[in-house]
Amino acid sequence: MLQKVIYRLRREWRDRYYAARKASYWSQFRGSRVLIHHGVVAENPTAFNARFVRIKDLEAQLIFFKRNFHIATLTDFVERNYPQDRYTLVLTFDDGYKNNLSHVLPLLEKHKVPACFFATSILSAGQDILWADHLDLGFRFSPEKITIDGRDYEKSGRQYIDRDSGTPLKEQCKEEDFAFKQEMMKSVSAGFKDLPELRDYWQLMSAEDLRLLNKSDYAEVGSHGHFHNNYANVKASEAREDMRMSKEYLEEVMQTSVDFLAYPDGSYTREVVALGEELGYQYQFSTGHLFEEDELDDRLRSRLGINPFIGVEHQAKAMIDGHY
Repeated sequence: MLQKVIYRLRREWRDRYYAARKASYWSQFRGSRVLIHHGVVAENPTAFNARFVRIKDLEAQLIFFKRNFHIATLTDFVERNYPQDRYTLVLTFDDGYKNNLSHVLPLLEKHKVPACFFATSILSAGQDILWADHLDLGFRFSPEKITIDGRDYEKSGRQYIDRDSGTPLKEQCKEEDFAFKQEMMKSVSAGFKDLPELRDYWQLMSAEDLRLLNKSDYAEVGSHGHFHNNYANVKASEAREDMRMSKEYLEEVMQTSVDFLAYPDGSYTREVVALGEELGYQYQFSTGHLFEEDELDDRLRSRLGINPFIGVEHQAKAMIDGHY
């Protein structure tokens, strides 16, 4: 409890400190960073997890970032086609939420700011939701105890815990293939799908949504995999098939080449990088380099996830520093 209080006080102090910095402070920085967003909702962004931000907070970011930095398209970034005398950032949105079309794109077009959207192709597999969202939203509608693939889980705080190992169910899902995740979704309630007010937290873009998004001058679309599996935890052949299905689906839907791949959960191996290149992904994106040789691999770029608990100026400094 004391650590949480100390962390909150430090966070609030840094929010105030960086909010007081003038334009000259931000203009001194050089370098570049690719930022990761996910979903955008009207209110209560952290109701179920830390992957969402409020619409008004995203707009505040766009205004501040545009005023103080150069915002590049992802294509210009990988081709190093951006000014060296200003700090450059790229905005990306993972998972392919429908709210990216309804809430994010209008803000991008209003402020004339580009972004790249990394979408999964799971709708083409007959699934209407990502497994992690089903687990997060379905938790409060589910019983105290559930059994998945012969393993018993019980609620502890805001998550299910394996009764034998004490491992959170979400962490176990990351280690398993999609068959296990499907069993989880059968055991965890889908009652939240009946509530219109929760749709922004889980609904994904349809094929038509992706086509509309891709028509905008301020949007690029890349792949975020098919089933949102962690590529380092499945067989290389399964990872390859997952990447292939996603690329083929997106290219068929949008009738354009899909050259960018963002690894689900930032998970990959060196073999996965090679397989991605073989499939035609010119550039691949992680959430941090996992291997020493990654630093010299021109196929690979690192990204930093945004923090929904801090102010926009504090977020900007974390972006520049590359850590929180």
